Amino acid sequence: MAYTARELLDESRQYLYDLRMSEPVSQTARTAEFLHDIDDSLGFIELFCQLNNVHFYVKNRQGQFMAVNRASMLRNGVLHESEILGRTDYDFHPPEMAAAYRAEDQQVMDSNRPLPDQVWLVYDHLQVQQWFSCTKVPLHDRAGRVIGVAGAMTVLDTIDKQSPYAPFGEAINHVLKHHDQQIRVSRLAELSGCSVSQFDRRFRKVFSMTPTQYILRVRVNAARNLLSRSSRSIADIALASGFYDQSQLARYFKRLTGMTPSQYRRQFHSVS
Repeated sequence: MAYTARELLDESRQYLYDLRMSEPVSQTARTAEFLHDIDDSLGFIELFCQLNNVHFYVKNRQGQFMAVNRASMLRNGVLHESEILGRTDYDFHPPEMAAAYRAEDQQVMDSNRPLPDQVWLVYDHLQVQQWFSCTKVPLHDRAGRVIGVAGAMTVLDTIDKQSPYAPFGEAINHVLKHHDQQIRVSRLAELSGCSVSQFDRRFRKVFSMTPTQYILRVRVNAARNLLSRSSRSIADIALASGFYDQSQLARYFKRLTGMTPSQYRRQFHSVS
């Protein structure tokens, strides 16, 4: 059966934007009204339907999340829509990064033009960074007024040399690609072209954590992804994520997420 764009949009809203009963009524009403007012003439619903390994979100003029897909929820450390709708980047990211994301949103709304292929080092809820290519478009109501932005992010394998994070690019990519192996800080320093003490000092200044803390966060994040997307044993996941054993994984996983690996897996699958 063929659908018109409007029918597809309405059906998608019903299925994908069904708000949880536990959400405050005021936020439910605001979100429903915002989504109802969107004009789909820019074809953002087509973007929404193409999502696979893409992080998608919609924000209003105040920067509040009005809609997100599952990938975006997991990256921000939530399992239910009600935990993110109505909140802003400041609730999930370091203040300086949230301010930069917000400034870019404002640029898109003020110019009323799409902003394609922007390179960002984006944090997840464990403060693990990953390089993304981000595209944003302004959203209009049916009267043509800009009422927010829609964005989609895809993971980048290479880093633009003009990025302010470029000096750490090779080191970060090394950790992301080899987190399941032994990683020496001396090797990361070598990749960054400086001594171990210089690397440690500069890394702390930029990322507010030590290189070792960053490695642990990457490994916990890898375990989190495997727990949510596979049925592998926790012992197997521990080794695949770069931990010595299940006990070490459990210790750091709970320290950083507040849950044991088993609790996380049960909670995730309860809403899948």
